[in-house]
Amino acid sequence: MTSQTRSRVAANAAAGTASQIVTIAIGLFTTPVILARLGRLDYGAFALIGSLSSYFGILDFGIGGGLTRFMSYHHERGDYQKIGTFAIFGLVFYLILGSLLVPLLLAIAPGLARFLRLPGDLQAQFPGLLMAVLGLFVGWSLAGIIGARLTAAHRLDLAAYANVVGSVGFALLVFFLLPLMPTVGGVFVCMGAHLLLVIATLWISNRRVNGALVRWPIHWKWNDTRELFVFGLWTQVSSITAIVNLEADKAIISRSVGVASVTPYQVANRLALLSRALPLQLLSSLLPEVTARVSQGIERADIAALYQRTSRHLMIPTLLIAGFVAGAAEPLLRLWLGDHIAGASSLCAALVVSYAINNVTGVGTTVLRAQGRPQLETFYGILSAVLNVGLTIAFIGPYGLDGVVMGTIAGNVIGSGVFIVLFHRREDIPWWPTIGHWLIRLVAVTALAGGAVHLLTDAIARDTTGRLAVLPAIIGAGLVYLLLVLVLGWATRLWNDEDRMLLDRIVNILRRRRAA
Repeated sequence: MTSQTRSRVAANAAAGTASQIVTIAIGLFTTPVILARLGRLDYGAFALIGSLSSYFGILDFGIGGGLTRFMSYHHERGDYQKIGTFAIFGLVFYLILGSLLVPLLLAIAPGLARFLRLPGDLQAQFPGLLMAVLGLFVGWSLAGIIGARLTAAHRLDLAAYANVVGSVGFALLVFFLLPLMPTVGGVFVCMGAHLLLVIATLWISNRRVNGALVRWPIHWKWNDTRELFVFGLWTQVSSITAIVNLEADKAIISRSVGVASVTPYQVANRLALLSRALPLQLLSSLLPEVTARVSQGIERADIAALYQRTSRHLMIPTLLIAGFVAGAAEPLLRLWLGDHIAGASSLCAALVVSYAINNVTGVGTTVLRAQGRPQLETFYGILSAVLNVGLTIAFIGPYGLDGVVMGTIAGNVIGSGVFIVLFHRREDIPWWPTIGHWLIRLVAVTALAGGAVHLLTDAIARDTTGRLAVLPAIIGAGLVYLLLVLVLGWATRLWNDEDRMLLDRIVNILRRRRAA
């Protein structure tokens, strides 16, 4: 990877991470407001109904992920009419898919509401809410096409900023509109306005960078359709397994324990996702760059070097965030929600471990997608999903909510381990020299520091009432955590010059963007 490419990846990753931090922060501020307005029962129902949007993506044949890959590929070749052809195909496809789903969903809505054991008043509203969720799915799919065009042009930063604009609008509506209509439907109205703001911002940004989204005339060929669908079907199976791993737990909890029990799982999951969402911004910026290299030809040695370097850059922030969130879960939840929700902190710590394990596979799956070879990712996803659902169902009876997380962790550990072994064998990359020797030390450093934070904060948080009362403990624990990580990292020779150079590069990029 050239220095120019590294800078471009770092710039996109830095901008994406900064905007993601803002978006997550807004989400953290709005969640307690929504929870207070709806109550725990309706909030759990809202989280469950909202998660149904992910299942609609099962029917899109992987078109969304395929469009990003092929738009990036043809952008590097300068074939902008081909990019427009893919954009038109995606727009028409999602509009037709949404229209076909309307009568099907209205037919199954009553039975689905009973299956999920929704409260009586929400069962009556469920068909309308399901249509709102479908509308959000189609809208976000259309927004994704415009975002894919910006990503192909290496302007992931503009796509990320569009989410910030939408999130700010969502927050304003939650604070000022939701009190006037404090219902599950009211939250979906706010989410619809969020989507419209994102689409408008993406459209304006694309006009400035690329001009028209579509350049006429378009020439669609059967080979384009076949290539897109072949790639998409493999990635679609991977997407389905990701949905199972991230969303199926809510349906299982609602069915087996009750809708109200979805709330502690949902708030724990929202906090735990910090260790996954922020570091994965690196992969979003990496995919178009690796795809560009593939289109120009890339050597096996270059793939190995890219894999080693990027895996380190991904796992360091992943485990740094994971260690602190897992250790300080109870006071963080108390500060965030202003109340103690039984079981949420232990669920959060366990989910953090699960997501950290899953991130280890991130660079490998990105490289395979850029090469147009997603089959191994699909196999690993199926294995993880089957284990996740099977073990969750087996454990939820004797262990309740803890059984859900036990099944999730076990599925991720086994599936991720199998993928790592097979990926390294296929690419002929030795595991220990590339990532093993530093990853073991990084796990030990963050685990020890996180354990120390847990000992410092857990008892304080449980004995303290009030949201702001735990803030000094969190600040103190954060300083202790950083100090321990630095000292333990130095003692184990974890840090190297490249880590410091990357940090300096990101800081300088953010400074230049702030000045601009």
